[in-house]
Amino acid sequence: MQTSELIHQLTEAYQPNEHWRRILKNRNDSHFSQIVRNLVCHRDRITNTIHHGVLYYNPQNGTICI
Repeated sequence: MQTSELIHQLTEAYQPNEHWRRILKNRNDSHFSQIVRNLVCHRDRITNTIHHGVLYYNPQNGTICI
């Protein structure tokens, strides 16, 4: 699934509170969506779930799988 779809699905599933839904200053996305996007952006960091193999990122099509 594309990152945008993952954000949508996780938002529906977890119903983030007002703090997490707040749009970040000088951005077009919420705190919650930025956290999800950071999964991909920082996928090589040792603390990342993609790095640990919990999620799989396909760089050819930009999808994330569980």
